[in-house]
Amino acid sequence: MILRVLGCHGGTTREHRSVSFLIDGHLALDAGSLASGLSLEDQSALETVLITHPHIDHIGDLGTICDSRTHLDLPSLVVAGLDSTLDALRDHFFNDVLWPDFTRIRGIREHVARWQEVEPEETLRFRDLTVHAVRVDHSIPSCGFIVSTADATLAYSGDTGPTQHFWEWLNGLSRVDALITEVSFPDRMHELAARTGHLTPESLLVELDKLEHEATPVFVYGFKPAFANEIRADLDLRDDPRIRILETDQVLHV
Repeated sequence: MILRVLGCHGGTTREHRSVSFLIDGHLALDAGSLASGLSLEDQSALETVLITHPHIDHIGDLGTICDSRTHLDLPSLVVAGLDSTLDALRDHFFNDVLWPDFTRIRGIREHVARWQEVEPEETLRFRDLTVHAVRVDHSIPSCGFIVSTADATLAYSGDTGPTQHFWEWLNGLSRVDALITEVSFPDRMHELAARTGHLTPESLLVELDKLEHEATPVFVYGFKPAFANEIRADLDLRDDPRIRILETDQVLHV
């Protein structure tokens, strides 16, 4: 399993891209920088986008991806997420006001996009990838995604605060080869993190105590750009050998 980090920050500046990851060239986890992080050729190879929740830093480039695909001879882009996520996209984004409803617009071959509702914990398959959505605790209904091949399992929490079921689900798996989870604020802002359903370096370590796969490498994303250096310093103080900080354009082999 090859994972490209298209963006890994909780905000956007010239030096920071918001959240999006690409697996094996055809399946994306979130879409914050899905267009800005890919060439048009790579965008054309995309088949599925899994959305953890509809906050703008996780969906922002869906619109431009769909617009580009209108003029290309491609099958429909599958946009998959919880029913609450898809409702938000239909009502507030692809509503023919902020952006056209590309599920009703035909490209050269067929409709540009189609929705796929995901039930928590059901088994989905996209090519050789098996996917499960697992609910997490954020400020709005959200889920993480567990993506597996025959020889690798990647867990992605999406944005989350302290949670329980996600870790219980992972503990029930025979292997977790890599975990991607968030840290949005430095330790001194723990109250704001708790109110908004996010983690700090300190609360991340409390969460990781719930994970029984002790050897699993933990890749963190989601730093708010204004606090990125402070978060790095807080993580350095923790000195946990499992934790690695993701960087934009990084490629991981899971």
